Amino acid sequence: MKKLSERLNEVAAKVADMESKAATAEEETSQKVKARVEAAKADAQTRRDAFQAGIKERQTSAASQWEELQASFRKHVDEIKSNIEAKQDAREAKRAVRRAEDAELYATATIDFALLALSEAEIATLEAIEARAYADSVA
Repeated sequence: MKKLSERLNEVAAKVADMESKAATAEEETSQKVKARVEAAKADAQTRRDAFQAGIKERQTSAASQWEELQASFRKHVDEIKSNIEAKQDAREAKRAVRRAEDAELYATATIDFALLALSEAEIATLEAIEARAYADSVA
């Protein structure tokens, strides 16, 4: 198993990659952005599949709670995506603006969720380090 600090480095690298991709996408054509979206979806699905496989291996209560939280969040995200997809073929400006606002709200919600998850990861990491230090001290 990787050290917790190594996992946090992976998170930091992913955030830096996301920042770079977002900045680049803001300057690209719609076609290129759509290709980026599809690639990001494929990457996210791969990560979800790997995460689910890890949960099945560990079957801990914390993983179960995380899975419930994820399911709840996915349900919320699916509702937002449904609204976004329903409006993708909108032709008039007012509907397109509403679709953009929905997409921005979705992005904001997922970023907020990621920040929440990062805060929880920080606490879990520090608690794990503390627990290991205690276990080592009494061993």
